[in-house]
Amino acid sequence: MNTTEAVTRRLTITTDEDELLGRPRAGDEEAFACLVDRHHAAMVRFARTYVRSPAVAEEVAQDAWLGLLRGLDRFEGRSSLRTWLFRIVVNRAISAGLQERQHLPVDDSELEDDGARAWIRRHLEHEAVW
Repeated sequence: MNTTEAVTRRLTITTDEDELLGRPRAGDEEAFACLVDRHHAAMVRFARTYVRSPAVAEEVAQDAWLGLLRGLDRFEGRSSLRTWLFRIVVNRAISAGLQERQHLPVDDSELEDDGARAWIRRHLEHEAVW
């Protein structure tokens, strides 16, 4: 692909996204679904770089879509829709990642190992001494 073709293709994609962005503003759910189809998987993959759990990454992406819908009227178009959307993902993923690190759940399967149970008992006994 030569440079002219690449620029033309990029302009076509940008115009297409601009059009798609305007349609949800008017309440077109099909256009919103098209945006979700186009970007959701990448958003989840990107969120996974900030959070540990695939479920939390999915939640971050869904929360980002809600943020997009809430802020749609304020989008000025100074960046591409994708840039704006992924910035929302970053902000939500950082917050979710911080919360995730504060509340580390213990998986029951980790407790099935006798060594893990012994370690927990020793740890609890040590804590009781202090």
